[in-house]
Amino acid sequence: MGPFIPNLSSITAPLREILKKKNTFEWNENYQRAFDEVKQAISEEITLNYFDSTKEVVVKHLTSAPPRLQRMLLRLQPYDLTIKYIPGKDMLLADALSRLSPEEKNPVKDMNVEIHEVCPHFSSEMIEKVKLETTSDQELMMLKTTARRLANIN
Repeated sequence: MGPFIPNLSSITAPLREILKKKNTFEWNENYQRAFDEVKQAISEEITLNYFDSTKEVVVKHLTSAPPRLQRMLLRLQPYDLTIKYIPGKDMLLADALSRLSPEEKNPVKDMNVEIHEVCPHFSSEMIEKVKLETTSDQELMMLKTTARRLANIN
């Protein structure tokens, strides 16, 4: 998300600090403020928008694709795609604003998120506290239910 969100590194600095092994995980207002700023930046209209299937999609072939691109290509395999070759000299690189103009008003209602890492240095007490707090949060319970349902599908 770094290329699309200005000052992302400075916004997330407090959140990176709490993940260091030498620090104990204790959530406070500073962390909550940073977390809210990141959520706001990610959900802004310029940064995030639903895919518009009516617009043309151009995929540029990479000889040696990085692992994250390979994972994306694996996820696309179930879909019926038409791939058209365009010579490199005619290929224009898309920028962050190429698919979304600021004039469009498409509010973001849902967001797909993947968890890539869970902090392994949480204490048992902290894990139990997070579990307890999760049960009292309606959104987190919906997320937990959805994640379990999707895990059973895959």
